Amino acid sequence: MPILVPRQNVEQNNMRITVNGEVRDFPGDEVTVSQVLAQQQVESPDMVAVQVNGAFVDKGEFAGSHLQDGDSVEFLYFMGGGAEVDHTS
Repeated sequence: MPILVPRQNVEQNNMRITVNGEVRDFPGDEVTVSQVLAQQQVESPDMVAVQVNGAFVDKGEFAGSHLQDGDSVEFLYFMGGGAEVDHTS
């Protein structure tokens, strides 16, 4: 009778998170919103709104918001500007 040995999966301790529509692998089994922001090299995380699975996350909770394998994270960047209007006419 053959001896069955469990396969060692290199990706076993990775989490797969969808970030802005793209699937990304993160090492380990605990990933926070802050870690995703850092890994994605977001320059001004205080200027970004974050949604996890469609729900907004408060900025003060980024470090404590643990993600699950398969979660979807969206970064929403606020843009300033607009058309200049001449009010003198």
